[in-house]
Amino acid sequence: MIRVMFLVRTSHHRRTLIVRAAILAVVLGLATARAEDPPTTWKYVAHELVMPKGVLAVEKSKEERKLFQVVEDGDTESGKALQVRVDKRLIRTQDIGILQTPALSRAVAPAGVYRVSVRLKLTGMLNCIGTPILFGKRAIRGYEFDAEDTYQEFSCLEEIIEPDTVTGRPQTPESYNGRGDPNAEKGLRDYVRLLKEWDERDPNEFPQYNKELNKNVWRHYGWKDDKERTDWVAGSGLAVGLGFGKTSPKGFSQFGFDGISNSIQWVTVDWVKVEKLDEPDGIAVRQVKPQKVWLRPGESQRFTVWLHNRTGKPQAGDLSLRLERGLNSVEPLASQTVVLESGHYRLVRFDWGVPKTQPMWGYRVIASFSKDGKTITEADEVFSIHPNPWAVMNFGGPSGHGQPYHASISYLNYREYFGMSPADSVQPFLEDPDPPYISGMGHSMSRFGWLKANTEMNHYLGIATFMYLSPLADSHRAELNYLKHPEWYQGRISWTDQAQDQWVGAEQAAIDAWRKGQPIPGTPKDGLFHIETPLNFNYEDLLKRLNEDLPKLIGSGSYDGFRGDGLPLALASSNALGEATGPSDPVDRKKKSAELLRKLRGILRAENPNFTWGSNGDLYGFCNQLYSRNLTPPPLESDPAFIAMFEGGPEQGGSLMDEGWMSAYLFLDPRNIIKDYFWACRQECDYCRRAGGFFHTFSPQRDGSPHFQSSVIYYNLLTALAGAQYPGMYSPTPGSDSGTAHFLTRFSEFLWDNQLLWLKDVAGRIRVDSPSELWFDETAVWRDLADGRRRYVIPLVNPPTIERFFKGDRSSELPEPIRQPFPIEVRLPEGFSRAEVWMLTAEPRTGAVRLEAQIEAGTVKFQMPSLILYRVIVVEFGR
Repeated sequence: MIRVMFLVRTSHHRRTLIVRAAILAVVLGLATARAEDPPTTWKYVAHELVMPKGVLAVEKSKEERKLFQVVEDGDTESGKALQVRVDKRLIRTQDIGILQTPALSRAVAPAGVYRVSVRLKLTGMLNCIGTPILFGKRAIRGYEFDAEDTYQEFSCLEEIIEPDTVTGRPQTPESYNGRGDPNAEKGLRDYVRLLKEWDERDPNEFPQYNKELNKNVWRHYGWKDDKERTDWVAGSGLAVGLGFGKTSPKGFSQFGFDGISNSIQWVTVDWVKVEKLDEPDGIAVRQVKPQKVWLRPGESQRFTVWLHNRTGKPQAGDLSLRLERGLNSVEPLASQTVVLESGHYRLVRFDWGVPKTQPMWGYRVIASFSKDGKTITEADEVFSIHPNPWAVMNFGGPSGHGQPYHASISYLNYREYFGMSPADSVQPFLEDPDPPYISGMGHSMSRFGWLKANTEMNHYLGIATFMYLSPLADSHRAELNYLKHPEWYQGRISWTDQAQDQWVGAEQAAIDAWRKGQPIPGTPKDGLFHIETPLNFNYEDLLKRLNEDLPKLIGSGSYDGFRGDGLPLALASSNALGEATGPSDPVDRKKKSAELLRKLRGILRAENPNFTWGSNGDLYGFCNQLYSRNLTPPPLESDPAFIAMFEGGPEQGGSLMDEGWMSAYLFLDPRNIIKDYFWACRQECDYCRRAGGFFHTFSPQRDGSPHFQSSVIYYNLLTALAGAQYPGMYSPTPGSDSGTAHFLTRFSEFLWDNQLLWLKDVAGRIRVDSPSELWFDETAVWRDLADGRRRYVIPLVNPPTIERFFKGDRSSELPEPIRQPFPIEVRLPEGFSRAEVWMLTAEPRTGAVRLEAQIEAGTVKFQMPSLILYRVIVVEFGR
């Protein structure tokens, strides 16, 4: 039997090919071929689809009609092609559609996986991000073309799939950042309760939930009735679009975070093709999904495996889970026999009680279906195990995954509730914690119960939740406390009776409504007067309140810790009354602050052993001396308060968030030179690690979006490769399907371990003989392992084509990729005689690849296979 392939041009072409196929079947003696066999390939000639007889067959605006023409082209099957120009004015405001294939009905294109392909060539800029050519679910960029005006084929996978109520697609509830409507607290608590109830039931027999609070789809697994199935079959089928994506140049600010300039003149399209792919010969493992993207040793994890069977017959076999960590450590986890009817989907759960002794850092879980001892299909996912959320802090980012089965998952494992305390450090907690209140820094109507419900949801998903705490006094409570204790303040307070009345009145109205069971009103539309007043922690009564209130505040929301906008224990030399206070010598003040910090941390850890904190800047400006090559930083020991803020090592160390990095894109900032940015991040990270903690930077203009723009890509990528976390989403990188957030989740151990310290004098230790300059010499790190081995971690970066962020980044040009292998040599440290070499990569997928290495004359020699944007070399030496 053969399957008939249709080449869709005209009715004449179709008839001709059908006849030829039938004759071929007879000639080959394939008498079993049947006319009713459905086609598996559909091919559309572009110019005949869009401009039959040279005239546009679809409605277009006057401006767009001018962009289309049919051209003679000897490199195509028909001798002609469709050519479409880019209008540089239109592309700033809209997509420009090129073509759309006819929708394939589900009668001929049923549920399954399809490869969609296009053959085209580009005239315009190559090796840049530039204008995207949108095709199906992917974007084709200039850097993917080997040459200008040369045809290439591009493809992606699409899936036709039944509704989620049939497939059982594993859902992920939303995480929350603490802001919301206190009136929705009951709904949120009910939502968490229903999720936990759902966890105790068989997901294949009980309904799924949706993302909207307090609403659930109480529907049995499978089709509700025959009409529901019939309606789906009759629905619109697979259609593939091709067009230019909107390419807006620098817009709302001079730095242009919203887009880049157009890079394409025109494209010439030959054909578009749709092919149905064969299903695996067995059960397909669509996805394995961890319930938590981060958890501590000793906690519980659940894995949900999503399966389907489209083979046309029942299937049975073994479903197993294994864990991968480090470079090559693999641990079998669980297995069971599964049976699945054809056309069915199924969810299988595996629960894992994580041992308290489980090793830390990034994990990959792999779910495999095997039959007769042979693996048929696999799926994998990543997550983190670590007692300290700062060590693996990840805000997530896009992940391609390269296959259609994968349901979306976020690698975000950290949330901060900004400005939610009643008056920050002057009065962190309230005598009556039940009624609503207006938060001092955020001006949000809030309630401790609502915040705790948010935190419970985040913990369900494995998202560490921290609260923000300013070292200042704010809200109307700043005035109330000033009247009683002016000595607590460093200066006179700027406040009015009118501001006080507005705050008190708005908060009392909310409390009255809450007590009556009525909806809680929000804050006034005209806003409230905002105040931030520095405090002076030289006073025992203020310290006593802080030490008593903070444990209550953190406990009220079950927080994992707090991030201070500067920790609340700076000591001033005078108070608001002009009186001298505290130690007069600056060194003594730092020592006193260190003593107070350690005492406060002890109090908080007595309540919550997992507690840790971070700070936006340090108490006395030590970190401000670290980010310029022109400054000689003081010895770490000169600031005991800096050490006390972050000490604790991998399991308890705090984190420095240096907000000054938000301005690193500014032209006059020394970090605006991109290589200096990389170096400065490594330097500040190294000082924080030596103090026992972690370091993270800040996103430009407080915009943590994952813009696909060369400057933004390097802005957040270099941060991670220098050993620091980034409080924003990681941008995708050219050449990677899995994405940076996925890579960092899996390999956090090799970048964020605060035992990795700066490897100096790299020029005498490492030699990279690459065809073009690579960055590695100022950011390599090392550490000694518990078993006596020594580890070098060497990030290799293909540097940007521009020197400064956003300077000359109009089309986001990329560096020339290195396609051929090149040699690297690393000298053996004294006392070591053996070495293993590994390459950590996300190009194209996240993985650890062992590289063949030889040792000659005290040097480890190996070949780096290629490099698009970044890879990380790990060398482990043995004695």
